[in-house]
Amino acid sequence: MRNKESRLYRRIGVIVLISAVVVMLIGFFYEIPVDTEANDCQQYTCQGIDVKENSAAFKQFISTIRKNNGVLVLGSSETNAFGDYNYQGLLNRYFECGVDFSYLAGAGRTAHIYFPTLINNKELFKGVKILYFINPTYWRESLNYYRKDYTERYNSKLEVFEAREVLRELKLYDDFAAPFLNDSIIPLMGMYINRWRDKFVYLNDLLFNVREEESEVQSKCAGDFIKESIDSSDIKGLMKELDPESNISLAFKEKDPKEFVKISDSDFQWKALKGFKTICNDIGVELVFVLGPYNGLYCRNNSPELCEKHDEVLRMLKSYLNDSGSEYIDCSDLSYEKGSFIDLQHHSKYAAWIMASRISTYYEKNN
Repeated sequence: MRNKESRLYRRIGVIVLISAVVVMLIGFFYEIPVDTEANDCQQYTCQGIDVKENSAAFKQFISTIRKNNGVLVLGSSETNAFGDYNYQGLLNRYFECGVDFSYLAGAGRTAHIYFPTLINNKELFKGVKILYFINPTYWRESLNYYRKDYTERYNSKLEVFEAREVLRELKLYDDFAAPFLNDSIIPLMGMYINRWRDKFVYLNDLLFNVREEESEVQSKCAGDFIKESIDSSDIKGLMKELDPESNISLAFKEKDPKEFVKISDSDFQWKALKGFKTICNDIGVELVFVLGPYNGLYCRNNSPELCEKHDEVLRMLKSYLNDSGSEYIDCSDLSYEKGSFIDLQHHSKYAAWIMASRISTYYEKNN
């Protein structure tokens, strides 16, 4: 009797083991389909965790931009300010230039942060229009080196690991991946489980008709902004709560350090910028830069000895963009425009309006 029970349990164990292996193999080889036809909503932005983990939700986000022939704006903290009233939101709300604008942005989210995202989604990004914001602020001492805290915030180790061979071929591995990966061992099984998890959740939803409600972030469409008009008095109103002479906000004036930021001589951001352009070119991204301003008025008023370094970075950026045949929209002259900044590094709503106007003009002519 005991022998029969033992044989039965062994058979059950074998069946369970085989079933688990089959399910895992299905999860490994099954590719989640990205719907490029059904979604007329060009999603405005995407949850940070979905970008970090390269989830199905992120892939869907990019596919909606492709399907609607939209533009993906990439930037740092300057692009993440003011909610819908930064330049990408103003473009959707006030301008008619033939395209809608989606965005990804955040403090420290500079060029190298997007390396694994682009490399691991080459086919998805092929032909996508990207508008990348760059300015001399990225070359300041607190940003012009490898920042592990920012890398951990925006990048998954597994995604960086998967991009490692391409990064090695492009000679970008040592500067942008090795510091992130060398302090831990990433087992192959960890990658496998991470890849399988998303696919299992997708299959579970598909089989049992389970769908979580979309978050407000995921469901907002770039084309849903109600088009509004604005006149000159409204534009002047954007300078409300600013001190134009100091070129900072009244709120920031209370904690004004009276000293500007220093530029670092490191080549970290140059390598990142050139690597970003190379990866975009290799994939077939339609890349356009916005050359943004720095707070030149504040620098001149408080630390004039530091201005030349910032102006030099601007000159070098223009030279690089011109020599590399890059498309770019020059907004660097706002460095010395009164009312263009709210603090040492973040442009104002007034400057955002001017940049939106120039970006709109570019896409009207080139779309």
